[in-house]
Amino acid sequence: MQDRGWHWLIVGGLLACGGEAEDAEQLQQREQSIVRGEETEAFPQVVMLRVQHAAGATRCTASYIAPRVLLTAAHCIRPGPVPQLSHVYFGEDAAPPDGPIPDIPPPGEASELAGVDSFLVHPDYDPALNYPDVAVVYLDRELPFAPLPLLTERVGRRFEGDHATIVGWGGSRALTADITQVEGAGIKRRGRVTIVGTPTEADFHEDDPNPGMLDPAIRADSLKTDGRAPRSNGCAGDSGGPLLIKKNGRHHIAGVGYWTGLFCEDYNIWARIDPLLGFLRGAIEAAGRQPLVPRL
Repeated sequence: MQDRGWHWLIVGGLLACGGEAEDAEQLQQREQSIVRGEETEAFPQVVMLRVQHAAGATRCTASYIAPRVLLTAAHCIRPGPVPQLSHVYFGEDAAPPDGPIPDIPPPGEASELAGVDSFLVHPDYDPALNYPDVAVVYLDRELPFAPLPLLTERVGRRFEGDHATIVGWGGSRALTADITQVEGAGIKRRGRVTIVGTPTEADFHEDDPNPGMLDPAIRADSLKTDGRAPRSNGCAGDSGGPLLIKKNGRHHIAGVGYWTGLFCEDYNIWARIDPLLGFLRGAIEAAGRQPLVPRL
């Protein structure tokens, strides 16, 4: 989320605290909630993405949408990304192993980690407007489960008021209004939200500026979910994660998360999938033209 909101997420130091003893409040936060969510081993396709770049490292959430292809937020791929030092964690444990740059077994060997081959940011992405905030990550191997399908129909009025599922690796509580400091990040959680519909101009706040909300075309291609208590809400580290709608008994990705309210409360803004299908289909086809690395 452009310098806040679901933000540039969490850079190295904030997530590198796993080796320190936790006090009772921290332990309680780890057992809680995403915000007001629950720890989960479901949705193995929702992975933790660590992007190494010139200024440090960023951790986001990403979704496996095709063999060797992840979907995430464009703002997660900060300037100067280094694919060779970036990776994803897709293990069944709620929390990944410690260490910023782990030793990843080669493709074909048992592993809960995968390396990154390259990144592809949507060519029209404008960081000043935070839109279209989507990118693709190409992995060095297939992952050992089926991808999540994309919702190909327009998310229209019939979804307003419906419940949806969110999944991510972000914090369970923000310690600052600009969400640059959070607790509980690095644990996969799921939660329930309610789809409000498309954002309005009233969703632009001067103390939390997201200029894209002043553009009617961007608002029309976005979704807003209600994350007020007792519902769940995304936080720093959840950027790039999926908004999941159930269709024909199966969860489909309807949106990619990129913005949240102050203190990770009240609402999330999502980039709708259906206007981005041309870009995503082309990206998936490009992956299919590359040599496929064996998986175990």
